[in-house]
Amino acid sequence: MRLVAGAPAAVSITAVDGVVVARSAFESSIAYRSAIVFGTFHHLEGDEKLEALDALTERLLPGRVTEVRRPTKKELAATLVLAMPLDTWSLRISDGWSEDPDDDIAGDAWAGIAWFGERPVTPSVAPDVRDGVRVPPSVAKLRARH
Repeated sequence: MRLVAGAPAAVSITAVDGVVVARSAFESSIAYRSAIVFGTFHHLEGDEKLEALDALTERLLPGRVTEVRRPTKKELAATLVLAMPLDTWSLRISDGWSEDPDDDIAGDAWAGIAWFGERPVTPSVAPDVRDGVRVPPSVAKLRARH
């Protein structure tokens, strides 16, 4: 396995936070946070390996480590854990309003961001939407599904 041997690597992680609802399908997009880290992995063993596995479990299900038995030697031997220092990275956040052309802004279509995540889908109306323009059924249905 080349990563264990120290081959250079790039890892990309993206969290999608919502849908940017524009007044046209063309201008619609996704609100997201994305990071790419560059470097080389190193193989964790012993206490470092167990601490990393515990940290992962606690991140996914806080308190779970104390509720279950400890991993067996066989389970630990079957699990590869790699770590990469975060020395070189790139970050991008896309969470702005849609860039609708003036003729679309003058129309009757709603625009905003349908946020999702830990809370139910929450539509936020764009600052340039005229009074009286309602949240469309497509966004309302998105809220109902989540």
